[in-house]
Amino acid sequence: MKKILLIAVLAISLFSSEYKVDKDYSSIKFKASKMLFVSVEGGFSQFSGIVKIDENNKLSNIDGEVSVNSINTEDVDRDEHLKADDYFNIIEFPNILFKSISITENTVKAMVSIKGIKKELIFNISEINVSEKSVSFKLSSIIDRQQFMLNGSKSGLFADNIEVTANLIAVKIK
Repeated sequence: MKKILLIAVLAISLFSSEYKVDKDYSSIKFKASKMLFVSVEGGFSQFSGIVKIDENNKLSNIDGEVSVNSINTEDVDRDEHLKADDYFNIIEFPNILFKSISITENTVKAMVSIKGIKKELIFNISEINVSEKSVSFKLSSIIDRQQFMLNGSKSGLFADNIEVTANLIAVKIK
């Protein structure tokens, strides 16, 4: 029985391909609503990830890591505040982690870890393009910042729901 399982695992790994996220051609952005019609937009410039494609040319796994220190909202003071204890606390929790649990044609269920707090979240997936050399797709979701203790603004000026969008391009690992 163990031999059959080992052969099955090896066969699957032979027919699947791994791709590395190219951060120079990818982006991870967010948007937080603030006071009626105003919003704060930003992104992260340092991130990495591995994408796996199965034998049917379908996405089978997505793992990623984002350096919170690379946050950029075009306002240095705000960025430093977001890195502080009441938001991301980058001294203790420098990275956001993403690990897919399941992937369908339209959604990705993932375990996301922010500030050491792990939550299962659903991301919409679209614009999927798989080729021999690369894979590209878009992930989007609404994340409740309170679930991850990102409590810095208790004034009610910022909405709890943050729009997150990742446009990712990954190149095949040789």
